[in-house]
Amino acid sequence: MMENKEQLFGTKARIAVGGTHVLKSFFNLQPVKFWIITYFVSFGIYQLFNEVFYLSTNILKINMIVFPFSVIIAGRIANISYLYVPWIYKLLYPSYKVSSNSSNLLKKLIVLVIKFYIYLFIWHFSFIIGTIGLIITMIDLQKLSK
Repeated sequence: MMENKEQLFGTKARIAVGGTHVLKSFFNLQPVKFWIITYFVSFGIYQLFNEVFYLSTNILKINMIVFPFSVIIAGRIANISYLYVPWIYKLLYPSYKVSSNSSNLLKKLIVLVIKFYIYLFIWHFSFIIGTIGLIITMIDLQKLSK
């Protein structure tokens, strides 16, 4: 039996009732496009900057795997700050698109560069942030499956 429920991040999740579909349900909390883009970006950061980060190879590999869960945390913080501090939303929300309200090309470029460095920082600490995000995602999955 399948049920549709809303996820806090804004996407619909199809939760399979039963233990055999847990992994499928876990990855259905976000759209396939989200997983593809975040793992592609994570792998790209790993390939381009693994010599820059002075971390062990194992931690770099863990960062590469749990980065999407760090992005989920960043998206939650962005959604919380949307009404109160809109500029935090613009910098943290996991999207490569800059709002169309800004007609200034230099402003758009600056926002994208700052966003790039923020997500590079997030990737660097994904072994901590991503692990927390993974735990929160598992808790959300349990809540959605009830």
